[in-house]
Amino acid sequence: MIQWIAASSIDYWNPIVELDDQTDLQDDDGIPEFIRVTDELDLHGTPPEIIPEMIEEFLSNASLLGLKRLRIVHGKGKSKLKYLTLKTLKGNALVKAYGDAPPENGGWGATIVILN
Repeated sequence: MIQWIAASSIDYWNPIVELDDQTDLQDDDGIPEFIRVTDELDLHGTPPEIIPEMIEEFLSNASLLGLKRLRIVHGKGKSKLKYLTLKTLKGNALVKAYGDAPPENGGWGATIVILN
């Protein structure tokens, strides 16, 4: 079973819809109608100004789905994405702990998050 969330509900990620493999996942404009929620968020190519909101929604959805261990990929360079990620995670009530991923999972280019 795959869990999908309606893209139109992205502000609160509440309604979970189960779909079979035959369901068309895009509307006529090519915009996704549903977004698959996983335990990983890849921030590559994301405008920095929306990263805090994306992370907050990601954490909220993961918590609603009962996920406990997450991975946020932000890249290694002079990572403004990593800075924004850590700033957003710090003090978040859903977050129990966070830190660099092990080398086989991205090392300092990704952050592992443990939820309460």
